[in-house]
Amino acid sequence: EFLLPKNYINIELTSPIAYFDPHHANLTYMFSAVFMDELNEYLYDAELAGIDCSLYATFSGVILTVKGYSDKQGELLNKILDKLTRFNVDSDRFYRLKERFSRDLKNFECEQPHHQSKFYARHLLYERSWDL
Repeated sequence: EFLLPKNYINIELTSPIAYFDPHHANLTYMFSAVFMDELNEYLYDAELAGIDCSLYATFSGVILTVKGYSDKQGELLNKILDKLTRFNVDSDRFYRLKERFSRDLKNFECEQPHHQSKFYARHLLYERSWDL
């Protein structure tokens, strides 16, 4: 495990409207969820090769992270960026993930107390934040 060539690539895509209001914040989250679902076939093979990828929503947009063995990261990153530039949302996939997100929001009160406390601490500390 030691002295193996590994990299960590972080790309932040920012947008002034990503967290402008609750509607845009949810759309940013849904974009990241739908896009990651679209990438599943690439990411499974990449994971077997020792490369991990994630895309998650932030207050300023989305962050794409690629980490792992460096020899094939460039190829995976090129495929991901190519997919991103040509991305079309599949409506069935969107509605399936939207239902899961909606269910997760409704089940928030059933979460472990430490998850709830982290959410409420962020809610109190951030300048722009919305309650469930």
